[in-house]
Amino acid sequence: MRYECCFLLCLLSFGFNLEGADAQESHVTWPIEEIIVYESAARITRIGSVQLNDQGRAHYVVGDLSKTVNEDMVQVQLAEGWSLVSSNHREAMRRGLKSEVRKALEELDAELKSNRQTFAMRNALLEAYNEELSMIQANRRVSGNELLLVEDLQEHADFWRKRVKELKYLMLELKLEIEVLQQDCNQINGSRGEWEEKQLEREGQFVLKFSGPPNASAEVALVYIVSDAAWNPVYEASVASDGSITMKRFAKVSQWTQRDWDEVPLTLTVGRPSQTLAPPVLFPQSIGIATSASSLEPKLKMTQQEGSPRTSMDQTSALDRYDFVPENVAYVNGIGKTERIYIDDFTLPGTLTYLALPTLSDEAYQVAVASEWAQQQLLPGAVNILAKASGSSGMVLG
Repeated sequence: MRYECCFLLCLLSFGFNLEGADAQESHVTWPIEEIIVYESAARITRIGSVQLNDQGRAHYVVGDLSKTVNEDMVQVQLAEGWSLVSSNHREAMRRGLKSEVRKALEELDAELKSNRQTFAMRNALLEAYNEELSMIQANRRVSGNELLLVEDLQEHADFWRKRVKELKYLMLELKLEIEVLQQDCNQINGSRGEWEEKQLEREGQFVLKFSGPPNASAEVALVYIVSDAAWNPVYEASVASDGSITMKRFAKVSQWTQRDWDEVPLTLTVGRPSQTLAPPVLFPQSIGIATSASSLEPKLKMTQQEGSPRTSMDQTSALDRYDFVPENVAYVNGIGKTERIYIDDFTLPGTLTYLALPTLSDEAYQVAVASEWAQQQLLPGAVNILAKASGSSGMVLG
């Protein structure tokens, strides 16, 4: 008997040690420290603090992330002596959302019950007023052989008029109150529908398990790629009388991660993070005249000179190494609305020439020729051109 008790105590002790080896799950939200936006993706860095337990273990769930994460391009930067036991990205309900929804639905159900009770009481009172009014209207005539004095008849008419008036006003008030109750009921049902839809919402989460020195704490960086982001350059240009061109460079940034980028530092990079960068291939360009099938109006067109090999604008080149860092942090909403962000401005020295083709058009073209555009990392993008206080739009080719 004594031996069996010792054996049971050993099992309990062994089981306790096994449970202690598993770290308690901690749900956290780490702030965004930096975002690098590519042509069709974004690299997001989040940093948070991790605390290991007595066994040197930690189990963290980092939430409020995008659901479209490239799991093949995830990095976790750890302190010296630490290791990442496992990493997994998943879609799950936000922690605490279930109880939040349940509490909200209980409050709305209580409001809806009170609304329905008040609605039923007002309808019952309105029905009683209707019945009284019907009874008065049915007995408003004086019948019989009894002779009534003028004073009695006047009193009867005054009573009938006064009570009918009171009933009409009371019924009008009730009808207005019933309309308000119906509107409140519709709003409550609408709110219930919104909260019920919230139960279906899912967020991206990283489940991370760490090991390291017992009771140690350190900052951990989580770096991952999302595909729901993009940017492209746009310009404003003005041409001076000496031919110099003043350019302002902007970025049109948009993202669809369903998570706002709230005042975070951005770096804008040309290219895609999964592509290999290659040296640039530049070929001479020439300006000519082209007409479209829909219009006989001649237009300027920049084309590649004959004999030059052709390249694709989608080809990744050394231009992909260009990084643009706006001076200020930016806010970009997570539902795809484009944000226009100022990057910098620069001047291109140039010369003015003129092009006139009387046989094709009665218009003359002013052409600004600049040769130092490559040094300014001029990328393909739309440009709004201002010349002699008149605005026009066109394309600038880098």
